[in-house]
Amino acid sequence: MEHNPFLAQPGAAARGSVEKPQNIPWQTRPAPPTDYENRLGDALVEIFGRGVEALPELVSELNRAGLPDPSGRPWTAAAFEEHMKKLGR
Repeated sequence: MEHNPFLAQPGAAARGSVEKPQNIPWQTRPAPPTDYENRLGDALVEIFGRGVEALPELVSELNRAGLPDPSGRPWTAAAFEEHMKKLGR
């Protein structure tokens, strides 16, 4: 299972629905990852696997791999941090 189907889709609470909590401890996302998220995750695993940990080098390696940020532009440190915050919600 790639996502927790018991979590409401974004914005559902605003429509007056209440989630019925179900604990699937290994998965807290309401939908499967997108193709882009899978490619980004694969690239990060490969980059971290080579021992790259500092943000400037990480961003440089993502750009070198030809994986742009979600807007299609080369990664910057600020764009990477913002995107990670978004994905971590």
